[in-house]
Amino acid sequence: MTEVLLSLVRSILVLPAAAIAAVTISVGTPQASSGGYRLIVPGKSIGSAILRMPKIAADRALGQSRCSNDPQPLCAYERAGLTVAFTFYPLNKLNVAWVLTSSPTYKTAQGVGVGSTLAQLRRAYPDGTYKSRTAIFELIHPTGGFDPYTDFWLAGSKVVSVEIGFISTD
Repeated sequence: MTEVLLSLVRSILVLPAAAIAAVTISVGTPQASSGGYRLIVPGKSIGSAILRMPKIAADRALGQSRCSNDPQPLCAYERAGLTVAFTFYPLNKLNVAWVLTSSPTYKTAQGVGVGSTLAQLRRAYPDGTYKSRTAIFELIHPTGGFDPYTDFWLAGSKVVSVEIGFISTD
């Protein structure tokens, strides 16, 4: 199965070898941090959901989903505690565009996630930006063009959800 998935990923996306390995490793195995939490890698993944991952690989990694297609394909993977939006980019194939979780079982390597405080976010990510008007603590990971982002949504001073995706910087 791993060889088939690797071949599929290579044929659908042109990704660096490390990203292909990450997709292959994550299938069927939630990524875990040393604290036993499922891992959030800012700007890259939440658990086994990896940005730009093909939908077929996401379905295998995350299990059964409930999906809608308005205005874009959006799937709830309840067992994984994730909501995933897909886009037809690149190459007109369905790929992960953004991932959202409200589950406290996901944390970054710095130990922050749902339930963390704004003070903990600021300590863990001093380069992050807090937008008080929208109650979002944001990390932008510049790559040029469509930059990956990580948003920690807050209610009061506590994180209630974490989202990763892409933002156009052109």
